[in-house]
Amino acid sequence: MTEGLKRILVAVLGIPLILSAIWFGKGYFGGLITLVALMGVYEFYTVAREKNLQPHIWVGMVVTPGFSAGLYFHQYQLMIALILLGTMLSLGVELVRLNSRPIENTGITVIGYLYAGLFITTLIGIRESRVFTSYQDAGIFVIMLFAGVWVCDTAAYYIGTAFGEHKLHETVSPNKSVEGAVAGFVGTLILVSGVYISPLLPDLSLPMVIFLILAVGIFGQVGDLIESWMKRASDLKDTSSLLPGHGGILDRFDSLLLVAPLTYLWCQLNIF
Repeated sequence: MTEGLKRILVAVLGIPLILSAIWFGKGYFGGLITLVALMGVYEFYTVAREKNLQPHIWVGMVVTPGFSAGLYFHQYQLMIALILLGTMLSLGVELVRLNSRPIENTGITVIGYLYAGLFITTLIGIRESRVFTSYQDAGIFVIMLFAGVWVCDTAAYYIGTAFGEHKLHETVSPNKSVEGAVAGFVGTLILVSGVYISPLLPDLSLPMVIFLILAVGIFGQVGDLIESWMKRASDLKDTSSLLPGHGGILDRFDSLLLVAPLTYLWCQLNIF
């Protein structure tokens, strides 16, 4: 089976699963995102080990579900406590095992459960946000968020492949082009604007539309570049081979790693 067919098959199976979980929300979506976050944290630590670092994987595995619970039940004190506890546990373990790189090991452990754990689980906070008129509207909003990222990635890939001549950031990702990035931004603009003028999401205001276009169209692509840089620094093509034709969890959710927490903060500020 070719890589192209593998990509299509994974998408055909994965997209309906994600959309269904978003629509039903509650434990369905919370459970799925928690699983995704745990796999993402593990992948991040695996990448770190390629640079001879020794992150405390078990700390990330314990802390990450706690983030999901805190976001689901709106218990923000729990999330702060978990960040502090995870840091202290990592420092304590380093004191016991007397590794020669305690600062790096502790730092990469904390960054791992924040970047791949907390950032991804903020999707749960968005889905359970109380700023929307109805629970159904929150679901439509999250679907739009995912769709925006998918449209941006797809437009950037195909337009960049066909017409890309100017490198976007050759050192980090030599295959990405300025033309592709512009196409991704335009694709996001069209999708979000289309939802705005339609009756799908009455809660959507003009400031939110502008924010989403910028968050998905620009910061989503920055998130992609960040993940590409981490892989290149570790001499890896993909973070794992979990998803045939797509790579790993972080390869698939790289754009959302910045878009999700930014959008969550926007919702928390209640700027609609």
